[in-house]
Amino acid sequence: MFSSETIEQLFARFLAEGDETALEQLLRRCSPALRRLARRHGARGDDADDLVQETLLRAMCAWESFQPGSNLRAWLFRILTNAFINGYRKRRRHQRRQR
Repeated sequence: MFSSETIEQLFARFLAEGDETALEQLLRRCSPALRRLARRHGARGDDADDLVQETLLRAMCAWESFQPGSNLRAWLFRILTNAFINGYRKRRRHQRRQR
């Protein structure tokens, strides 16, 4: 089912070559764990999926900041957590302005 490549290798192959099969494999491996984390943060349904999508987009945009040899899952989890916190703060600011 999965190739023998690590998720780091799959991500690098997708970014370098635009290999869609590498992206599909990466998503199959990482999305369930990212979705669980999003739900633990309180996101539900489509909000959890949106948070996962935003996380992957931010990761692709910031790939050069990833340290080779470090844990890609931990890096993605940190990006998701930061995106959740930023969204939470934005919603709170918006709610305060509406009062």
